[in-house]
Amino acid sequence: MTATVTCPHCGKSIKLRDRSLLGKKGKCPACSKSFLLQEPSSEEVVSLELAEDSPAVGTGARWVPDAPPPAPVPPSAPMVGGVAYIPVQTPQGVVLAPVMTGMPPFPGVGTPTIIASSPASMSPASQASAPEPEAPFAAFDFQSTTSSSSSPTTATRRPVPRRSRGKQSGLLAVIGVFAVIGVALFFMWPMLSKPVVTSKPTVNQSVATASAEPVIPGVYSREQLSTDAKLLSEFRPTQGEPIPMEMLAGANNIVIHLRPDRIWGTDRSAQEIRECLTTNVKAWLEATIQKITRRHPQQMEELWIGISAVSKVDPPQISTVFRLKQAEPRSTLIEEFNGEIISADGEPLVTRKDNLAFHIGKDSRTIAICPAELGSELVEAIAHPGDSLPDGITDLLRSSDRDRTFTVLFEVNDVGIYADQLFEPGVKTAMLKMIDWLGNDAETVSWSLNVGQILHSELRVRPKGSRSGGGRISTSATLQKDFSERFPLSIEQDLMGAVRMMQPRRSGFRQIIGRFPAMIEAFRQATVFQATPSHLAMTTVLPAKAAPNLVLGTVLTWDESTRTNFNPSVPATTIAAAPQQNLPKTVMERLKTPIEVEFALKPLEEAFLYIGEETKVNFVVDGDALKMSGYTKNMPQTFTLGKAPGSKAVHSIFTVPMQEQLCLVIDDGKMEALITTLAAAQAKGLKVVPVDSLK
Repeated sequence: MTATVTCPHCGKSIKLRDRSLLGKKGKCPACSKSFLLQEPSSEEVVSLELAEDSPAVGTGARWVPDAPPPAPVPPSAPMVGGVAYIPVQTPQGVVLAPVMTGMPPFPGVGTPTIIASSPASMSPASQASAPEPEAPFAAFDFQSTTSSSSSPTTATRRPVPRRSRGKQSGLLAVIGVFAVIGVALFFMWPMLSKPVVTSKPTVNQSVATASAEPVIPGVYSREQLSTDAKLLSEFRPTQGEPIPMEMLAGANNIVIHLRPDRIWGTDRSAQEIRECLTTNVKAWLEATIQKITRRHPQQMEELWIGISAVSKVDPPQISTVFRLKQAEPRSTLIEEFNGEIISADGEPLVTRKDNLAFHIGKDSRTIAICPAELGSELVEAIAHPGDSLPDGITDLLRSSDRDRTFTVLFEVNDVGIYADQLFEPGVKTAMLKMIDWLGNDAETVSWSLNVGQILHSELRVRPKGSRSGGGRISTSATLQKDFSERFPLSIEQDLMGAVRMMQPRRSGFRQIIGRFPAMIEAFRQATVFQATPSHLAMTTVLPAKAAPNLVLGTVLTWDESTRTNFNPSVPATTIAAAPQQNLPKTVMERLKTPIEVEFALKPLEEAFLYIGEETKVNFVVDGDALKMSGYTKNMPQTFTLGKAPGSKAVHSIFTVPMQEQLCLVIDDGKMEALITTLAAAQAKGLKVVPVDSLK
């Protein structure tokens, strides 16, 4: 059966007589350049000349700074921006309605659990096998991974014939879940609905216009961070080596690297993340990982998943590599993965059992699993790791960090071209919207997320260069301009418009979903762009408490979107605010509303905006008056009150040393609270609220 590929260098269409060549590297007869053979749309038909030698690609590159960075800022409280910790009331159990037509069966997100005590220990997979709920998406079709009852096959050496690819399910489980639940922090807003023009939200512009020199020692402006790579590197939560690709077979145009112990660990932060994923999604993730690795996530230190999507007809191929926390007896592993030996003498031992190939690392901790037909490529991946990867992924891997909680790399065009094979229809729509949002100039994307003392997100986008089309040459600088313009519009028009159309049945869910656009806006404000010669980096640092809020908000908003009619003719409904008729009639009464107060280097203006959002009071910060007294809107506020009246939070800000000149002026008619200075209020004849009355 024939196939057609297109040279990415000169655009020449080439016809292959044998589809088994897909996924290998070939040489274009027109321009003589090597490229990965993948199947796009066909135009011209010419013969193909295979390349004899594949260029070696290194994977161990590591950036070393020219000089030690300046005194680092403690990672527990970086000043790049912030998002308020938004406590949520635990809604009672809820039965979710069926999803929209065409969405694959979903078990429902369930009810999030609020942790009140130390995390409960998790039972190992060997003691109790996790239940496998109905998949929210289609699961991996690794049939043999769940069957270990067959007797071991006698080890004999003989070549293995290439087999046709077995039919796998449409959506690749892990890329679907993490792309929708995790990557949605970046990509969720362009989905589902046409733009709905809304009033422009109040955002903090002072970060972008801050002076070059920080007002407070250790507090940096966005401009400083954007232009100083060494300064930005101070906020790196980990300093690991680039992610290695040893033992990962296949021409993987999607690569996932996960630290399972960061999510399935026994510490409190890990349990908070698991609970915010909700019971059903968490159970399905655990069952899926167990299915493809035969191990519970809690037993693993690292997990690699490689997805080779190279055909519009055949399903993708999935390879996995995982490293156990503790080595298992080698005799036990050999018995488990015993089978027909398909590697030659002198090569690393690769065995075949059923429709899978296996390799056990020398450390008895690292195990590789791939389709049996990729057995020879597994041998090659052990000897020459990363040789078959696309150039864009190889390039971005050099900037990756092995110690991050989660990393995904993918070729943008491939995800769009092979979406039918990668995703079920209901998810495919959102993923294609995400690809559209990335634009025509993005070639490869790498996104890493780390949850620890801080929430650290790093999105890297590699431009296409002269391959953008239309005579346009894309660079990291052009990408920065496009994304900086597209980001706020996506939140204002697409995400906020979509959320206004949602009508969750539970009041607790309504509050969380209603706050989700504000969470993403805070995420945007905390994002720093930095253009490097090879790619655009977008770095976001937030307090650790933001992680469970963002995860829970994303899960609930995504789930509610599957039941929402996004027809523009449907009148928009605001869901975030509590019933207005029950609100107090004066500003001071509203400020007595108990709110959760926990600020960690939160900018002054953002602190007041948070208090105002929680108490339904419109706070206005007089920046000019603050400047006259030597203050700025960016002055960091760090204190914790727990559950306390909003007025007490204002009092705490006013009584911070060197901030005693701040004052509050209220206007009950406009339901407005003006933050100014005593000197400015006296000059304008304004009545100042006594500080003691705010206690």
